[in-house]
Amino acid sequence: MEVYPITIDGEDAGTLRVEQQGARTVFTADCGMSTELLRISVYGGGREGYLGLLVPEEGRLRLRRALSRDAMRDFPEEIEQVERAGMMPEPLPRPQVWQEAPEPLPEAPPEEAPMPPPEADPPAEDGSLSWYASPDGALVCFDGTGTLIALPPDDGRVPPEIPGERRSIEGKEYLVYRTRNGKIITGV
Repeated sequence: MEVYPITIDGEDAGTLRVEQQGARTVFTADCGMSTELLRISVYGGGREGYLGLLVPEEGRLRLRRALSRDAMRDFPEEIEQVERAGMMPEPLPRPQVWQEAPEPLPEAPPEEAPMPPPEADPPAEDGSLSWYASPDGALVCFDGTGTLIALPPDDGRVPPEIPGERRSIEGKEYLVYRTRNGKIITGV
């Protein structure tokens, strides 16, 4: 069994125990109470492994998650830190490579124009995002640039001053928001 400190906003907030139980790796988190939603991830080697939402239990915030090897394929090989989910630095934008189009060959018909340079990849559709359900009814995912949260439209946590993007996820309607440090910062 290995034990790691959980760091929230630069302060020790609790511990994460990691142990192997047969073919599964079991993560058990224990933190002091907080008034805000607290989702945690493990980090290491430039990777983030999302563990989930800590839930109140006996005056503490706790989480127990057992994952298979397949579920952990994108997790860091070595855990360097345990913090809020979504704390990975945003990736640098990919440089757009512009190449000069070669001069058309003399035998090419004049109506054939050179292909324009490739454009950046379009944003991922919801079907390619992996949404994780939390016990409180919200869905969470990492879209490659940051953490998204999807709340049912009638959820009391929906901020009236921030319009969320309406999306249908697995046949249910949600309002989707971008979060930072566990707080909703903008609609998608």
